[in-house]
Amino acid sequence: MTVLEEPIDCAAELAAWLAESGHDAVADVLPDGFMDRLPIVLLRSSGGVREWPVIDRHRIGVDAYGETVNEALAEARAVYALLDTINAIPPMLGGAQAYSFASGGLPQRADDPEHPDAPMATFLAEVATRAKHTD
Repeated sequence: MTVLEEPIDCAAELAAWLAESGHDAVADVLPDGFMDRLPIVLLRSSGGVREWPVIDRHRIGVDAYGETVNEALAEARAVYALLDTINAIPPMLGGAQAYSFASGGLPQRADDPEHPDAPMATFLAEVATRAKHTD
């Protein structure tokens, strides 16, 4: 019997975790009609690395959209602060233990060429989790 340790879908699991905390968050693709749900957060996997046989460090692009730039920035900052709590109170994400959060920078204003009328703020998150054990 082969035992595998596979990465979790960290973007989807973080979106679910953020939703439990009251944020409208989705993974991978903005839904149709998302402009009616502002503010909304989009999480997309940007790969990552396996640091140890069972520890994965996921890179997640975090894009927050709002009715105004200020609302988008405020939502991005609130999500950043919530992700930072992973360092103090690591949650379970999809049945896998989260260990830490790091960032490639603080939230900043950005433009989305696919949605030029939607104000957006963005940052890059790195979240370390245990890989998911499968047999």
